[in-house]
Amino acid sequence: MTDFVIDANILMSILISGKASYKPLLTYYNFVLPDFVLIEVEKYKHILKSKTKMQNDEFL
Repeated sequence: MTDFVIDANILMSILISGKASYKPLLTYYNFVLPDFVLIEVEKYKHILKSKTKMQNDEFL
């Protein structure tokens, strides 16, 4: 299986869009994220949660 590297902008766009078509991609392929992505997601967590309409347990 091939690994893909994605950055914070791509991950946040996927989360905000909420499109169901991304879910199979995210579960089938391996994605590698730089540590910086986790920092960015944590930094903008309140904005992401409001735009995605996810519950706390879903967002984690």
